[in-house]
Amino acid sequence: MNQESIETALRLVSPYAADCADQILDLRDSVMRVENPGRCVRCYFSIYGKVAERAGDRLLPLRHWLENHIEVVARDESERELERLPVLLDEGEDLQAFCERMMREIQENRVYPSERIDLRFDFRDEPAKAA
Repeated sequence: MNQESIETALRLVSPYAADCADQILDLRDSVMRVENPGRCVRCYFSIYGKVAERAGDRLLPLRHWLENHIEVVARDESERELERLPVLLDEGEDLQAFCERMMREIQENRVYPSERIDLRFDFRDEPAKAA
């Protein structure tokens, strides 16, 4: 995992996010430990919600890092992996809207023989390739 690029992304946002120090540190800690990718996404949305107007394009490297290193994993009730979906963060979207969009994607555009589908964030084994 490219930890140097997350450091750079966080450094770009930090001057605009004095009120988000805990979220920045939590996000960094999760990346360095390679654990709890959901915490990374939650922290991103918290930071975004507070500094988007001030930071503007300086948030893009952080957004791209998350999109390249984290994905959503769909599993059935027996924990069998069904699919991995990219994390694509929409500008102006909050965590609630993102999660609802991911759930709609599974409900409306997929057919699985499972009664229950569980969605979780996971770190990618390999970063996504730029399109």
